[in-house]
Amino acid sequence: MKAYFQRHTAYNRWANAQLYQAALALDETDYRHNVGAFFKSMHGTPNHLLLTDRIWLKRLTGQGDHPNRLNAIAYEDRLALASARANEDDRLIAYVDALDDAALVGLHADGLGQKWVGGTQFIALNSPHAVVSTRADGACSALPLATPTMAGRSSRSWMT
Repeated sequence: MKAYFQRHTAYNRWANAQLYQAALALDETDYRHNVGAFFKSMHGTPNHLLLTDRIWLKRLTGQGDHPNRLNAIAYEDRLALASARANEDDRLIAYVDALDDAALVGLHADGLGQKWVGGTQFIALNSPHAVVSTRADGACSALPLATPTMAGRSSRSWMT
């Protein structure tokens, strides 16, 4: 089971790298343009994804920064945001790498920091990798750039 989560954290890192490569290629106007996405812009969406990862890691580990709202802008500067994203991916990978299979069976944590036995599918469906492709593809598709395709990939380049 641990290998399953390791594959997903590797995919999460790869998907985030694709997203930030596209974001850094945009000019400032396009990057901050409200495209009608839930978090408005190409700037708002990656900020939100970073915050949700921080919330999950805080719930699971009890450590790390914790946002006070899901639409908070943690970083105005996109290079600082990209650096924070890479650091959060490293934290997520380190967390999963430190677990053994027994710790993964039924682990669940709620928004109040309570941990209990439940379905691992809950974490898999709500962990970062599950939302990156849909939210990022939506924000990217309204912008003048080559949209990175993250869903439905036949290649497994992210696994290396």
